[in-house]
Amino acid sequence: MVRGAVAELVAHENDVHDNEGAGGLLVGAGCNPLLEKNRLRDNATEGVRVERGAAGRLMRNVIADNGGAGIFCEVGCEPTLGDNFQSANEKEMKEMEEMPALEAAAGGGASQRPRER
Repeated sequence: MVRGAVAELVAHENDVHDNEGAGGLLVGAGCNPLLEKNRLRDNATEGVRVERGAAGRLMRNVIADNGGAGIFCEVGCEPTLGDNFQSANEKEMKEMEEMPALEAAAGGGASQRPRER
């Protein structure tokens, strides 16, 4: 879980699995972490949840077999996604409201292109 105004946090090559509640990783409001090359699997809900007001970069993660969406983005968040592999999640990508800057591919094994700034 990443909460608070954590600007320089890096989560690299972790195996995050079998969690309940908030799911694998929670990127809280005001956070801008780099989550890279992590394995987020077999969590009760989302693999990654990005809250309103959060940003962050999710790059080259394997997000699989989670009870909810692989990546759940709340309205008002601005993550940059790139080269993530999602498979066998309840829904590959769901959003509470359309995020026009985010290009999400549908289907198993979907990848997302990084958002250009």
